[in-house]
Amino acid sequence: MSSKKVVSHSESHAPAAIASVHPVPTSVSAPPAEWLAPEKLGKKGRRPKHGLILAAPTLATELQTNAAAIAAELGPKAVDPAQLAAAIDLANSWSGAEQKAATFHVYTKVERSASWDAALKLMSSMRLGVQFAVARDATFADRFPTVAKAFAPGKRSKKKTETEAATPAPQATETATKA
Repeated sequence: MSSKKVVSHSESHAPAAIASVHPVPTSVSAPPAEWLAPEKLGKKGRRPKHGLILAAPTLATELQTNAAAIAAELGPKAVDPAQLAAAIDLANSWSGAEQKAATFHVYTKVERSASWDAALKLMSSMRLGVQFAVARDATFADRFPTVAKAFAPGKRSKKKTETEAATPAPQATETATKA
């Protein structure tokens, strides 16, 4: 019996460094085409207090169910309870959408960080090979200019080294010389 592992074609051939990174989601919806982002958000508007967001679905249902009775009880000059129920439902829906977006924003930041970390680890393992190829083959950089540039050794700026040279060394304190 052979001890060789049989690799199925359904297994991932992704390097171990990127195996833990999730694929980019395709179900992110965009705002309507006619929507324009304001220059500045400015005033944030009114915010619900005292657990209203948690009670909003029940409140809207009760207002909708008993709209006629509540309207009769409060009189003709009061706000229509059905209209208020619809407004609460809409506001609650936007609160839910905002919460999902905030959670998704954190998720995208974590996944972006993990994916760049994986990519940069892979790049660092390839760096010496590319630098060696550039050094031994003059045509490598011509054939693969972006690869050669991405893996080129970093250069220190002359301005920084001149500044470091111009900075005087720390001198002994005066109290030490007086003693």
